[in-house]
Amino acid sequence: MPLSLDDPNHPTQWVRRQIKDFNDHYDKYFGPERCKRYESNGQKLVKLKSELNQAHASFDDLEGDHEDAQDDIQRLRNQLGKVDKSLKDKEKELQTQKKELAKKDADLKKADQEHASLKNQLNQAKGAKKSLEGKQKELETKMKKKDADLKKADRENASLRNQLNRARDD
Repeated sequence: MPLSLDDPNHPTQWVRRQIKDFNDHYDKYFGPERCKRYESNGQKLVKLKSELNQAHASFDDLEGDHEDAQDDIQRLRNQLGKVDKSLKDKEKELQTQKKELAKKDADLKKADQEHASLKNQLNQAKGAKKSLEGKQKELETKMKKKDADLKKADRENASLRNQLNRARDD
């Protein structure tokens, strides 16, 4: 069964719809509103051109600022390099000073040990001196006692000699 021209599925109906859509589109973009849009677009174009010129001027300014910033960055990098080198030199100097301090600390500990050893020896010598002084006093006491005993023995001996001499004389 053939399709009727009024049937919405007929190919002519499809073509009619396409033509209608095209006409609506054409009227929308190229109809009486087109002049208004053209004028509006012209104003927009002038505005956009001025904004573009401002953007170019800003870009040129920014490009100059960028070059200045690059110069500043390079200068700061150079300063940073110098500071870094200075810090490394000071760090080496500090390491050297640390080594010297460690050596001095070791020498000081050694000197403290020697001092303690000498002090210990001094205390031992003082103790030995006191001990010897005590023995000396003891010996002096013994010597005095022996001297007294000797004198007593001499007196007794003299007394006995006197008695012996008297006894011989008698």
